[in-house]
Order: sequence, then structure tokens, then C-alpha cells
Amino acid sequence: MSFPIEVTFPSFTLTISGELHQPAIGSPDLKGAAIVVSHPMTGVKGQTAADYARAPSSAGFYALTSTAYI
Repeated sequence: MSFPIEVTFPSFTLTISGELHQPAIGSPDLKGAAIVVSHPMTGVKGQTAADYARAPSSAGFYALTSTAYI
């Protein structure tokens, strides 16, 4: 299991912070395929999205989650 990298990126007039989950060591090479994971409406933004990002990263995907608006 790898640890996510904290990232920020612009979205219109906002700066969004998030975490980039890299493909797990030994997972299939999907040539940079990525998934954006959004937390459910009733979820806690710093917990639920990260849980959902673990499965795709284990399967070889990059998974980007948003954690806050700055």
C-alpha cells in the first residue's frame, strides 16, 4: 500500500486540495489510467473518498480525491 500524495489544483475561482493515490506496487500497468473519486453526500470528505480510492489503486489506477476547498 502506498501513501497518498497531497495535491492542489484550480477549479474556476477555487483552489481544491486533494489526495492522489498511486497504483499499488505489483498492480497491473494501466498506462496512467485514472479515476476521480468524490465522497458521498452524507460521507465525511476526508474518510469516505479515501476508502473508495483504495480499491482502484490496488487494481492499477491512479485515484484522485478532493478533500477541501481553499
